[in-house]
Parts: sequence; C-alpha cells; structure tokens
Amino acid sequence: MMRVLKKLQYDDHQQSECVLRNLTGLDFSSPFRLYTFGVMKRLIRLWVENGSKKCRLRTVSIELISKRLASIKKHVPNEFPRKPRILKYFKFWKASEFRAFLFSAIYILCSDLSSRSSWRSFANNLLHRFVEDIPKLYGELLLIYNFHNLLHLSNDVANFGCLDQFSAFPFENCMSKI
Repeated sequence: MMRVLKKLQYDDHQQSECVLRNLTGLDFSSPFRLYTFGVMKRLIRLWVENGSKKCRLRTVSIELISKRLASIKKHVPNEFPRKPRILKYFKFWKASEFRAFLFSAIYILCSDLSSRSSWRSFANNLLHRFVEDIPKLYGELLLIYNFHNLLHLSNDVANFGCLDQFSAFPFENCMSKI
C-alpha cells in the first residue's frame, strides 16, 4: 500500500508530520513555543560559566547581579511562584526564574502593550535584531531552535493574545506530577 505524503505546514524547518498532532488533533507547531527556558539558560551559562572571554562576565559583575537579585527577593509579592536566586544557582532555576530575567521585547509581548500592532512590531524588530546578532556575539553554534522561535513570538501574540494568555508557566510546579 502506497502512503501519500501531506505537504508540511512549515516545510522549511519541519521534517515530518507531528505525531502528537495526529493523536490529539492539536497543532503543536505554533503557540507552544519554549522560548524562555532554553534561550535564557544558554545565555546565562555563556555569561557565567563557559562563554568565550568576549562574552563571559567578570566575577565582580556576576556578584553584583547576584546581590541585586538577592536584594529584590523580599520585594517580590507572594503571588509570584518563585523568588529570584543568585546566579551561582542558575542551573537549578525554574523556567519562571529565567522568564523574569528576560529582555524588553518579551516584556512588551507579555503586557497589555502587545494588543497594539505598533508595540508588537517594535518587539518583533528587537527580537529579530537580537537573533541576527547572535553569531557576532556568541558564534554560529548558538543559532539553535529556541533562538529561532523568538522570531515567531510577535506573530503568536497577534494570533493568541499576550504571551501570558497561552503560557505554560502556571503549570510549572505540576511538572513533577505530570
């Protein structure tokens, strides 16, 4: 029996039809982007641990950032599931801690500003510039899927509302049970 291949929705970076989509009927290719955890963890690792000399932070800078993170801990409302921890423990941070460390573009896309096309466009330009500069700042090897996903965030926000409306962060504490 000959199997007919369907045209892929994202054939420039999709190798085959998503098995989960076939099982559930959900489209996992667009709104379910894992931008924060992978991007920020990789950048912080470069800044703190194993980046080249041109991108690694000096010990004094790491200590200053850690002091500032520790100093705001007592001001973080109880509604926030995680309080900031110092950079020394970044390997144990949860996704919501990396999220709190993000750039202006992500702030815009998480806020009410994201409902305005001009602000989404501005955030989109910031993210595109960031991704374009990655090879110059950190080398070609850092151009991975999670960084590429940043280029789609403003479109996702236009389609689904601000990032917080389709974020998985509220379920982070349940991952061990799942």
